[in-house]
Amino acid sequence: MKGDNLRLTLLFAVLGIVLTSLIISTSLVSASSVLVIAPLLTANAYSLNGFYDYFNGTCDESCLNIPIDGDIRFDYKSSSNALIYLQKMGYDIVLDVDLESDRNYLDRYETIIVLHEEYATQQIFDMITEHHNVYYLYPNALYGEVVIDVDSMTLVKGHGYQGVNNAFDWEYDNTHPDEYDDMCLDYSWNRIDNGWQLDCYPENAILHDDSILEFIK
Repeated sequence: MKGDNLRLTLLFAVLGIVLTSLIISTSLVSASSVLVIAPLLTANAYSLNGFYDYFNGTCDESCLNIPIDGDIRFDYKSSSNALIYLQKMGYDIVLDVDLESDRNYLDRYETIIVLHEEYATQQIFDMITEHHNVYYLYPNALYGEVVIDVDSMTLVKGHGYQGVNNAFDWEYDNTHPDEYDDMCLDYSWNRIDNGWQLDCYPENAILHDDSILEFIK
């Protein structure tokens, strides 16, 4: 996945234009202690000839083994607005795939922000759920399990595949109904054993409601 950090930088440079007039609250937590995980695996799962072509019945199981495109465009399904917003706040950002090479990477940070990390490997799941202070900004996180082989990924289970929805049998899965509330008009942060979960899908709401992120400490 060489060049991924540069790819993220270029992505923000292009998409950041739409947020030039956005005022970022200065009351938010110190940037140096926060890490945001960018959901590259989820972005690829939703790509053309990806997992959802299989789920929709337009492709066979060959679409469950796909190349990981390091240049893919993040969008609504992969938290593009949140990535732009949080990058402008100065938070460190790492691609989820890069966590595979360093089991202790998250230990460097006091606070972890998880976006729409719908698809994860077992190691990524373990790293996130074992950290002591995680803010799950999007519902439907850690829902499907994948394995990575060099620059490709394969769905193991989850989202109904292999008869399993919640692939890791995670007790805090909040996909239904929270994923379908994209207005976030009456949201709350709910306490779980290693952090907090937001009970709505904030991809658009965070652009006009600073209070969603002001909760993060």
